[in-house]
Amino acid sequence: MSNVTGIGAILDAYLTYILKGLDKGFIPVCDLKHFKNQYFKDGRIWRDNVWEYFFEQPCGMTLEDVENSELIVRIADAQKPLSEYSLTCNHLPVNQPHSNDKRIENLKNRRKECIKFNSEMTEYVENEYKKIIGNDENILGVLCRGTDYYIRKPAKEHVQPNPLEVIEKIKEFTKKHPEITKIYLATEDENIYEIFKDEFGDKLIDNNQYRYTYDAEKKNFIAKIKVDRPDHNYQLAKEYLASLYILSKCKYFVGGRCGGTKIAWIMQDNWQDVYIWKLGKYGSKNYRLKHFFFSKDVEYKQNIPYVVYTIFGIKFARKYKFRDN
Repeated sequence: MSNVTGIGAILDAYLTYILKGLDKGFIPVCDLKHFKNQYFKDGRIWRDNVWEYFFEQPCGMTLEDVENSELIVRIADAQKPLSEYSLTCNHLPVNQPHSNDKRIENLKNRRKECIKFNSEMTEYVENEYKKIIGNDENILGVLCRGTDYYIRKPAKEHVQPNPLEVIEKIKEFTKKHPEITKIYLATEDENIYEIFKDEFGDKLIDNNQYRYTYDAEKKNFIAKIKVDRPDHNYQLAKEYLASLYILSKCKYFVGGRCGGTKIAWIMQDNWQDVYIWKLGKYGSKNYRLKHFFFSKDVEYKQNIPYVVYTIFGIKFARKYKFRDN
């Protein structure tokens, strides 16, 4: 498995095999001990089943329970999801919490039943939820992907809304739903977090999810960053899953079309109003034409945000104007 495969992508792929195994009458056992991944704790590579760092086994049986069984069917490439059991970002709705397609909604509900945090992880995400959200019910959850999507623009991945678009949509939601008291922002990008903090002030809930600052000269995308803290990748995965759990518990949601939004959508049972952008994919002809004729983006120079307009292929930039406090 690739070193940069995220915990969300791993979960997404394994769910397809869990469902197929259950439908075929097998007992699924998830193995992330013998498959390369980035989440082994320090010094524990090939020694722990990483799946069990975060999740329960689907049917309660572990690798140790079945290691001597003669009736094992091993899946050699479980990081590649099975299409017949897949939910892709194309299946996400735009402005409603549920799909109108009964097959998709049924698959979503089956997946939700299979996402079972273990006791340690359950305690962690619940404590994070209580610490960050508390008893407030009128929270707008926002997922805004940073550099690995927004600046890198990987071909064939879904186009992410730029931070200015997200801010405008948040303002629409708070005007439409004046009962919204706070905004919970899930992002790995410190630059985006600071823009939102400046824009919404105390209305933005402090989020302790690990964030990093992108340096355009170094091109230090998140997958390449080395951080000196114990079990860093494991801690990142815990924080990421907790942020998706919190998003799933919010009353309102705004976000781009990406894997994190999909997992939060699968887990949610509380969303009352939703907006999920559908902007096509990076590298497509429509995307290139649109951004040639006109686009409005945010770019950073020495960590200073600029609004960049592209008109007929020519770029015009001005410093981002922060709100008056």
